[in-house]
Parts: sequence; structure tokens; C-alpha cells
Amino acid sequence: MVQRRLHPPALVGEVLDFLRARDLREGVVCDLTLGTAGHALALLRANPRLRIVGFDRDEESLRVAQDRLAAEGVSDRCRFVHAAYRHFGAHLDNSEASCVRGVLLDAGCSLWQLDDAGRGMSFRSDGPLDMRFSRSQDRTAAQLVNDSSEEALVGLLRQYGEESSRARIIVRSLCRSRRRSPIRTSLDLVAAINAATTGPSRRSNETAVTRTFAALRSA
Repeated sequence: MVQRRLHPPALVGEVLDFLRARDLREGVVCDLTLGTAGHALALLRANPRLRIVGFDRDEESLRVAQDRLAAEGVSDRCRFVHAAYRHFGAHLDNSEASCVRGVLLDAGCSLWQLDDAGRGMSFRSDGPLDMRFSRSQDRTAAQLVNDSSEEALVGLLRQYGEESSRARIIVRSLCRSRRRSPIRTSLDLVAAINAATTGPSRRSNETAVTRTFAALRSA
């Protein structure tokens, strides 16, 4: 079984410096992608007068963040909001909005999510082809792959996966596979992609898989 890891926060020193977190007398930083609270913990440790309003679409990540910050004794300076970051302004009360000193956005999925085979976000382990960042979303990646038209999937790979020249080849392979049997798991999807891209260049095949998975996660 793959061990799930807390996401090591990227560029912590640079984030603290850019937000001038250590120098703020008081105020609020909005962490729009709280995740498992790596950046938030660093910010709260750096300045005991700082408060965090942390947003995330992933209910499980929010629970992990709450537990982690509580264990560190700093959760009383963080408010947790289950919401997409694009709506963050609507979730700030007047007192918070007037005290915002910085905003942090670390977009993308975390190792915590990739290591969960049950989400199907990674092609390195098998699991249901889910890929939802929030379980409250209705549509899974399996539904997207199996129910979307060929043209819609081609557009998706080109827009979100930056896969231009091979998008149609990959999608036609997906369509052939789903006609035989629905694509239900992450490794089902890998097999369908590899059927379209198998050739002398292993690196090229891995790139096609990586881009397809990235496109579906984004969608």
C-alpha cells in the first residue's frame, strides 16, 4: 500500500518573504488552497499576530489541516472554509476583509490527494476513476471519459492537457476502449492511452498519460 504523505510546502521562505509575514503587526492572510496546511502552519509560526482564513474544496484536506493546526496549538488563529478559491471574497466578513494583508494560491493537487488510490488521480496506482477534489461534485472522471463525445474529449485534452498533435489519436483509443467495456479505474485509463501511443519512445508514452490525467483532473 502506498503511504500517504503530507504535502511539503513549496518555497516556504520565499512565501514568507513575499508576504512580509514576519513583519506584519497584525492582519489576515487568505490561503486559498489550504490543503494540509503546510504554508498556513509556516505563516502562523512565523508571526504570532497573524490570522489565516483557509479555503479548500477538499473536505478531507480541511479535516487534516484542522487536526494538524490544532496539534500545533495554532488552530484558534485559523478559520476554515469549505469553498472554491474563486469565491473567497464572498466568504470574508467585514472585519476580515478590512485586515487582509496577503493572499496565497498554490494551485494544483497535493501528494496527499495523489497518494489516495481511492481518488484515482494518479496513474501510479489503481483505483476508481474519480478525480473529484470535492466529493460534493456530481460528476466523476469516469463519467467524463465514458459519457463525453469524442469532440468534447479532444477539446478537453487540448485545452487542459496541452496535448495538441495526439489528442485525437488518444481520444479515439479511449472511445474504442469504452465501447468494449467502460473505463472505470485509473489503470483502465492508462491502458487505453497506451494502446494509442505505444511506440519506441517510452518517455513519449508517459507524457501522453501524464497530460491526459492532468487534463481530466482540471476538468
